[in-house]
Parts: sequence; C-alpha cells; structure tokens
Amino acid sequence: MGKAPFKKYLDIKARYYPKDRIALVYGDRKITWKELHERVNRLGNALKKLGVKKGDKVAFVFWNSPEFMETHLAIQALGAVAVPLNYRYSHVEYKYTIDKCDAVGLVIDDDVRKEIEKIRPELTKVKFFICRGRDVPANWIDYEDRIKNSSKRNVKVKGKFGEQNEALICYTGGTTGRPKGVVLTYNNFLSNLEMTSAFLASLLPPVSEFYDEEFAKTAFQRKMRDVMDAMGISSSFLKLDFQNEFKDKTVVLITETTEGVSLPPLTITHRDWKEGDIRAKFFCGKRDDVTPDLQVYYKIGKQIRYGAASLPKAYTLRGKLSMIPSMLKRLLFGGIKIEGEKKLKKAVRSAFLHPTRITEITPSCIMPPLFHSAAYIGGICTWILYGQALVFPVSKKFDVREVLELVEKQKVRVLFMVPIMWKRLLEYPDLQKYDLSSLQVAISGGSLFKGKYKKLLLENLKNALIVDGFGQTEMSPIISMKLDASAEKVVERSIGREIEGLEVKIVNPETGEEVPDGEIGEMCYRAPTVMKEYYKEEEKTKEVFDEDGWFHGGDLGYRNPETGDLFIVERKKECISSGAEKVFPLEVEEVIYMHPNVSEVCVIGVPDEEWGHAVRAVIIPKKGITPGKDITEEEIIEFCRGKIASYKKPKSVVFTDDFPVSPVGKVLRAKVREEFGKP
Repeated sequence: MGKAPFKKYLDIKARYYPKDRIALVYGDRKITWKELHERVNRLGNALKKLGVKKGDKVAFVFWNSPEFMETHLAIQALGAVAVPLNYRYSHVEYKYTIDKCDAVGLVIDDDVRKEIEKIRPELTKVKFFICRGRDVPANWIDYEDRIKNSSKRNVKVKGKFGEQNEALICYTGGTTGRPKGVVLTYNNFLSNLEMTSAFLASLLPPVSEFYDEEFAKTAFQRKMRDVMDAMGISSSFLKLDFQNEFKDKTVVLITETTEGVSLPPLTITHRDWKEGDIRAKFFCGKRDDVTPDLQVYYKIGKQIRYGAASLPKAYTLRGKLSMIPSMLKRLLFGGIKIEGEKKLKKAVRSAFLHPTRITEITPSCIMPPLFHSAAYIGGICTWILYGQALVFPVSKKFDVREVLELVEKQKVRVLFMVPIMWKRLLEYPDLQKYDLSSLQVAISGGSLFKGKYKKLLLENLKNALIVDGFGQTEMSPIISMKLDASAEKVVERSIGREIEGLEVKIVNPETGEEVPDGEIGEMCYRAPTVMKEYYKEEEKTKEVFDEDGWFHGGDLGYRNPETGDLFIVERKKECISSGAEKVFPLEVEEVIYMHPNVSEVCVIGVPDEEWGHAVRAVIIPKKGITPGKDITEEEIIEFCRGKIASYKKPKSVVFTDDFPVSPVGKVLRAKVREEFGKP
C-alpha cells in the first residue's frame, strides 16, 4: 500500500501537531488538523466503497471552504485524480468537462445541483452523485450522512504511488475555445514551491553587505526581515541561541539536495532586535574573507518535502524519538557535516536532535477560487506543506468588508487576492477604519497587477510586502515573481525574474529563433514544473512543445538587458495588426487607465477595410460618470495623443457598464470582442 504525497503530509500533521492546532477557519468554525484528518479518511473510505480507485478521475464543485479541502484530499488519498470545476459554469460547460475528463464520480455543493440536474441523464460515465446541502434529494448521496456513517480508518493507495503520479486536472478558462484539462503531477507542484523558495532565499541581503553597519538598508530588505521574524523562519532552519553560545558568532549553513533545486548558502549572525532580544541576521551567499565560527553542511533530500515530513515530529516525544536514529546516522556518516569550535558543534548537534517547535503559525487568507491553479499552489500546496491556518470567507461572492473584517479579527499576515480584488479593496470607502497592521504579505496573481494599484496598495498598507506571481496553469503555475516594498520602485508590466531552476527562452513567434534581450518575442519555458499534457488532447499538447522540449506559453514579452527583469507585453493571440504595425492592447490600456474618469478598459481590434483591424477601446466609466456628458469618445482619443504613437490610438471608443470576466477577475477579451467588436 502506498500514500499519496499530500495525504502523507496530512497524516504527519494530524499525528504530531497539538490536538488544538487549527488547520482551517471558516466563519465561526475552527477545524483542527486532527478533525480534518478524520473527515478526510471517512470521505475517502466512502469513495472507496463507491468503487473509486487509483487513477480514476473524480470531479467536484465547491466554493472555497473546508468541503473543498477535504473532498480534494479524500480523492487524492485513494490515488485518484482530483478534478475541481468552476462553480460558475453553465450546464453546457459541466457536461463538456465532466464527460471529457472521464469522471467516475461527482461531488457538489447544492447551489450547483440545478445546473447538474439538466444534464445528469447524459453523464453516462458518472457512477455516483454526491451532494452537500440541506434536504438532499433521494437520487443523490448525502455528503454529510456518508461521512458520518463511514469508517475513519486511515486511507491509503492500493499499489505503488509517488510524486510522479497525477494529482490534478485543472481546466483552463477556455478564453480561446473549449477549456483544456491540464494534467499536473505532485512533483510539478512540489518542485514549483521548492523553486520559489530558493528564489526567495536569493533575495536576502547579499553577503557582500556582511561588514556594513546597517542591516537591511532598503525598504524591501526591511520588509523581508520583518516577514522572516514574524514567521519564525530563522528557527525553522536551525535553532541557534544567539543570546548565549552563538553570541557574536558567525555560522555558514550550506544545504544540499539530492534532487531538485538547493537553497543558496546562508551566512548567519546576530542582530539586536528590541528590548534586549537578539534575532538572527541572514545573508545570501558565503564570502571568502569571512571565517565562520561554525560551518554546517546539511544534505536534506528534497528541500521543502523534507521539512514537511519531519518538522511536525518535533511536537511530541514520540516524534522526536523517531527522528533520532536518522539524525544520528546523518551526523555519523556525512549527511550532516559540522566544522568549527567544539562547544558550537555540540550545540548544533543538540539542535538537530531536538528540532524546534514553531509555536506561531502564520494565518493566511486565500481569496481566488481554489479550482484555479494560482490559488491551488498558493492555498492548498503551501498549506499542506507548511501547516499554517487557512482562513476562508463565508460569502460565496467577493465581499470587501468581509475580507477586511477577517484580516482584522484573525490577524491575517498573508492575503492572496487577484488584481481586481485588490483594486476593489483599495477603492473601498471605509478602508481606513480597519486595523490591517498584521498584514505583511500581499500576494497577487492570476492576471497582470497594474503599477497604479501596486503603488496605492503600498501607500495604504504600510507593513505589506507585495509578492506578485506571474504564471500559467501549464507551469504549475509560477514562472516568475516580482516583489515590491516601496511605491517608487514599482515598474509597470515588470514580472520580475524567473524562479530558481526554471529556464526562459524568448523567441521570434514566426521563425522560432531566439531574440536578443530587449526584443519582444514569445516566452518559452523548460522546468520540472511543466505540465504532463492536456488530457485527451494529443494534438494540442504537441502544438505547445517544440522538438527540444520547450513549452511555448503564448505570452509575448522581453527581458530588460540592463536589469535582467522580464516584462510582459500581451498574449500572442491578442496582438492587433493595424496596417503594417503591431499594436499591443496592454500598452494602450495603460494610457487610458490614466484618465481620471476611467474605471476599467479593454482594448480590442475590430475589422477595418483600410487597416485590416482598427483599435477600439471599450470603457467602464467610474461611478457617477455619465458617458456622452462627463466622458466622450473624442475626449479619450485626444487624451491618448502624445502619450503613444498615433497608430496605437483608439479609432473608436465604446462605453459599457460591465465586462465578462473569468473566476479570477481577468477580463475575457475574446468575449468583449464578440460583444463589441463589430465594425
């Protein structure tokens, strides 16, 4: 019998964490790791009785909630593949995706049951239908009843199972046609997190600043330092007592992984904090002119995976005892090598044999739908590995006030929202009435976060560090990250640097030849995070991979030759050909967004006899602004004059009240074109 990787991490936390350690917060409900573990096992055993086995596909539809988490984990616990579906689908889209993924079962929230009932007779591959809600009809299996009446015996996979197995089929938004089922493995997700961790470690103050009097000189470094302090990151590496044995000492920690990316070498010393307290001071790298008092070489297997499987054991005597044999083996036979003063070597050996309990786990709030890959990696994957409490809003619609109340009440330190959500929060009239001082990490992803709103966020949330991730579902999903700590450092359309271990190549879309830095081309990637395939879409899978294994992502961008940062220009398919020129919608939108009466804008190309396509701006005015009176077509066109080349200016402007958007707030340009793109 094997164990699915995420179920293995759940088992470890439920076994070793304190009984009252909270895993999930949902309104007034607080669910411990042990309670969650029992419900996952009960649901897993219920699914097993219904015939679910390794490799089967099980589709489910829930809002962000404990039920999403336990259903997802129960499916994977059996070695089956979880297929989360969009709760905003119509019955037509449900019919297509459920049938296409070969789902043998369907588990849903009652709110989508009416849509499913319209197509239920046609879902001939589905062997069982489970519904959670009140007054569940007799032809549906009651979710809560089945959990209540099932065994809580620990669920395992029948047969061999590992990280290369399929974890998820994540359906893309279908903005250019039918949704595609992206098949992702456990290793895809775990590698993505480890590559991201190595990237973030590289952003610590460089060791070249070791002798400088001031530590953490820039706003960015100071916010990084504060985040590390708040999250107890120093103690999760290794417990070093800088008040006593290690006072005025320097330690170099070199970790080596047997597979995947390694963390960079870390040089660690102490710094005075507050009220006489002393904290660790981390530098990225190792310099030759610094002779450490202690140097530790630590071979840990696979970076985060090792920590997730071992650190929870520190909470019980049984767990600590279980770690001693492997630690002794490492200390004796080279897995851990320690060089330096005898007294310090003894202290470090003791630290390895008595790992640290992290007493305060940083609560996080994830707002984007968990069926979206960005929320999946930022929510489920980090949560199951790191063990922080995950806070969910109860409302099924985005409610700014509820988010603000959650941050204030739960002292949320990490908040993940998509750009449109951040925009609405920043424009909320009562924003200043809430205490948001706990919020230290503001994560954005899912679509481009405009510089205007990044600056506004940093001005309003003084303690927050912005972590802006760029990616796509096929990449599991993070490709690059841009971190911002001060408004003056924000750069429009910059998506930062690629994460550690991910290769980026920018090519001419027509010839396939690599272009020099500074020149726009299609962005291509190679990494252990690249998807396995599009499910049952062999031809479409072949279309996105070239003969050298590069995945062609479909985004146009370039690399700044001076800074090395990547910049996004537009989706390749969205580029407008007007005459002999190429017009990128994002570039035009950036200018129009500067107009004081514009709330949202989407630029499209419309057929034109003379130019082939003409540029059109579709605009949502700000509240209280009347089109034709307070804002006009001529005014917008004139506003663009001198700010962009003349051929890029809109030839026409249309006003509307709303845009069709994806579940993460991304404007669906193809649908805007359908509605507003007639000549």
